[in-house]
Amino acid sequence: MVRSSCERLCSLACEILGASVEERRKSQRENISQTAYVSHMGFSTRCTIVNISQEGAAIEVSDATSIPKTFKLMTANDRVVRNCRIVWIKRNTLGLEFDNAVTLSNRRVAPLWPDA
Repeated sequence: MVRSSCERLCSLACEILGASVEERRKSQRENISQTAYVSHMGFSTRCTIVNISQEGAAIEVSDATSIPKTFKLMTANDRVVRNCRIVWIKRNTLGLEFDNAVTLSNRRVAPLWPDA
């Protein structure tokens, strides 16, 4: 498992101080560099996904102040759309939590006449 320099530094500091490091993520993130789009109320902004897991991701944007608290994230290459919520912000990098994921080609459509 490859850890970032920040995680290594945090682990080292905790070892020295006798504290423990608590990882709150449910699954390991994969470091990537993938183009995606933040979409909200008819507007979209290009971004780069820097890491991703089943539960969330980190993205880099040109202006973090223009991104709403909740939005849809669509990956450019496979057209996966995820409902997202921002959980942390560090300058122009945003930590996201996914609500769910649907592919555009396999999107489920609610029936017009639900069963009574």
